[in-house]
This record gives sequence, structure tokens and C-alpha cells, in this order.
Amino acid sequence: MYGENAINDHMLLRYGYVEDLLTAFESFIYKDIKLPLLMIEAWYRFMRETVDEQLQSTEYVSRKRAECHETTMSDYQKGFQKCVNRQGSFGYDPERTMVLICGQFIDTALKVLHDKHVLVMLTNGLDAAAIRGKEMPETFVLFDFTAEFLRIRRDKASLREEWLPRIEEIIVKHKEHPLFARNLFKGWMLNQVIESISLLDTADMLLHQYPIGIILDHSELIYPGNALSLLASTYNLPFLYVQNNLVSDVNIIPSWASYYCVWGRYTEDWLIQKGVDPYQVRSIGNLRFEHDEKKARKTKQELLDELKIGEKMSILALTTQPYSESTNGIIMEWLREAIADLSVVLVIQPHRDDFVSYDKWLDTRICSMPLGFTLQDLLAVSDFVATISSTTALEAAFYGKPLLVLQPPIPYHFNLNHNDYHKHLAQAEAGLIVRSSLELRGGLLKLLHNEKERAEILYRGSHFLHSSMVVDELLPSQRLYRLVKEIMSRKWLEGNEEV
Repeated sequence: MYGENAINDHMLLRYGYVEDLLTAFESFIYKDIKLPLLMIEAWYRFMRETVDEQLQSTEYVSRKRAECHETTMSDYQKGFQKCVNRQGSFGYDPERTMVLICGQFIDTALKVLHDKHVLVMLTNGLDAAAIRGKEMPETFVLFDFTAEFLRIRRDKASLREEWLPRIEEIIVKHKEHPLFARNLFKGWMLNQVIESISLLDTADMLLHQYPIGIILDHSELIYPGNALSLLASTYNLPFLYVQNNLVSDVNIIPSWASYYCVWGRYTEDWLIQKGVDPYQVRSIGNLRFEHDEKKARKTKQELLDELKIGEKMSILALTTQPYSESTNGIIMEWLREAIADLSVVLVIQPHRDDFVSYDKWLDTRICSMPLGFTLQDLLAVSDFVATISSTTALEAAFYGKPLLVLQPPIPYHFNLNHNDYHKHLAQAEAGLIVRSSLELRGGLLKLLHNEKERAEILYRGSHFLHSSMVVDELLPSQRLYRLVKEIMSRKWLEGNEEV
């Protein structure tokens, strides 16, 4: 549901070019790892213009489909699994008792790993924000991965002389390739080789400098998760992919994790369909929701007062996503028309990557989220929530709010709309599905005046929540700890740590 298993035209070209890169440059190996495996996210950016252009040619796509050996997306994942050479023994070293986490998992670590040796890895602003103001136990160590990577990267200028001739030799053999033949490719590849070697050196230094026995991260597509996952596979060190956001093909294929700690049954079933061994997938719930649940501080009346709305009104929360201005504009027109004569105020919470200006739609009953209020405040006090495919649908269900699933026409986009991902809420029937302003108005009228209809929509949301997330007495952090303990208990016992 987060992307079909059939190989659509976009995926055919995207993953075809990934295979081309891995095949042509398979001799580029460093620390027993094929360097192109670290370039995939950058390779997507490099191929974008070419893929978008080639999709316009039915003849070209048909030819590439005839050449393709894979029949489903799971075939790609199974093929990528063969790219890793597992030969190390780090995972069996009894002295490796330390847990490595990304900074965004600090709340979980403080709750269930406070008495363990933990290395907290910082790579971006989200990690830095997560640890800000947190008091760390003496057994916790902070490691600025990005700073160390940049330090190591500065000393790699000499690699140019070694690798440039090798790159040029391969390019000559592929003069007709649509991407390898581009003028920019040689410089791009040289930079990627240097970046990848620097990344592996940084991650490898980390694994040798600290007695790390298990790694928890939320991505294998971007650094440092890609390097750590590949090194962990090579060294036979457990790597746990811990879901932090909704998944899709592009951010999960390829993957080499030892275990996948996911929110619930929908993601578990989807990963198994994509070729992941069922034993490796564990449903634990949503760590982020566990900690965000306590962040709602405001009341509905406080929000209405802040918006200077005196009369009794129902609050419709719109959580946007970074789609185009035309797509988000359609949604705004639907909403403007739908609430025109209803006792409803619309409050807009833009996604952090949504740069559309909503000013032209603002009036006395269409408002931006006021300063001093959080997303959790809005979701907790709203009467209904509207979105296309955001995780806020889960939060709406968690707070017991009816969901309006907006399904405007969304044009193809290399990053934002290349499969059925944006339809996952509609496919799951997570709420009232809306495809026009008339349907939106009708849905709001049902929610405002028909208790039976409202109860039905709430039931759909509850069913969606419990199918998407494990929600019971055992917290997600406790479920995660159980798996970590299962893997590490013997080492912790031998290292005289409490289990």
C-alpha cells in the first residue's frame, strides 16, 4: 500500500539505472564494500532529468521493459541482497556491548537504555534538536558524525590521481549510456568515490574506536545509515532499521538491515511483499507517537481565542504536504468552497518542506497555525483532520478525530508522485475519501450533523490506526528494548551489565 509491487515505468527506469551503476562500477570496492551502493541517493538526483525525459517516450520504455529481468519490486530487493559479502565477526565479540543510536532516538534511549553504554550519533539538525536540553547518563557518549566526516574528507584530495583514470576507463566502455556519457558524469563520479570512501572511513573508525555491538537507525538510503548498514552486514554486526516515518520503495530498496522494527501490520505485510524475510520484521509501534503524545498543551478555546474567533465553531485541521502549488491550490479551493457557509474554521499546518504561500486564501475563517501552538495542540483540539497521505492521519486517529482523506489529481513527480504512495490512506479506507469540493462539503455536513455517519468514520480511523500501529499496554520503546535485549543479553551478562 506504500507503493505497488508491480514495476511501473518510473521504477523500471530508476532501478534499471541503479543496476547499470552497480554493474559498470562493480570493481570499485573499498573495505569489501561496493562503492556504488553508497551513491544511490545521489544517483537518483543525477538521473532525475533523464528519467523524466525518457518517460515521455513509449517506445523507449517498452524497449527497457523487454530488457528487464525483474518482474516485481521484490526482485530488486532480493538482487541487491547479493551485493554484500558477509565475513566479519564483530557480532560475536563479547566485549561489544555498546548500543549505537541516532540522536532522534534519544528519548527512547533515556527511557529503556539509561543503564547501558550508548553512543548517540549526531548527523543533522533533527539529531541536535532531539538531544537539546536532555541530561545524559555518564554511560552515554555523543559523537558528531558529520564533523568527523568533514575532517576526514579534507584529507582525501590525493584520491583523485588514483581513481580518475579508473573512472575514465569505464566511461570509455559505455559511450552510449544515457547517463555515463553525460559531460557532468566524470566529475560527479569522482566526487562520489571520494565522498563514499570518506564516509566508510568515518563509519569504520567509529566501529573500531567504540565497542559497538548493535546499531539502531532510521534510514539506509542516506548517510550515515547507508555506510553503517553495509559495514554492519560485512562485519556480521546487528543493524536495526527502526521506522521513523512512512516507508516507500525508494527509501527501503535496497536494504541490508538485520531486523526491521516497524509501526504495525500494514508495514510488516508490505515489507514481506517486498522480499524481506518475515522473521526479520517486528511490529513495535511508533516511537515518535509515544513521545509526542505528551506534547499537547493547549485547549480548543485557547486556539479559538488566539484566532480571534468568538462564536462556537468546529475546527478543521489541514496538514499539508510538499506537493506542487497547483495540487495544494486545488485543495485550498475545495476547502474554501466547502466551508463557505458552515460553522467551521480551517487551520492550516504546513509541512516543514511545503513552501507554498497560503496567504491569498486566508480570511476570518481560514487561518494559519498561530505561533506558540504545536501540531499536537492542533490535532488534539481539532474536530476533524484533513490530509492527503501524511502520518498526521495516524495521529488524528490516535486522538479520536474523524479524517478527511483528500485525493486531488496529482501530476507525476520524480520524488513526490511516482507510484501509488499518495493513495495509501484511501486504499486503507482510513477516513472519508474526498475527490471534489462537493464531496468535501457533503462529508463535513455528515460529520457535523449525522452521528451515525460520524461514528462510521471514526470506526474507519480506529481500524486504520490499529492496523497501522501496535497500540496496547506495552510501549513501543519497551517492545524495541525486548528485541535489543534478545540480541544483546548474552554480551551484557558476560560484560556484567544488568539485563
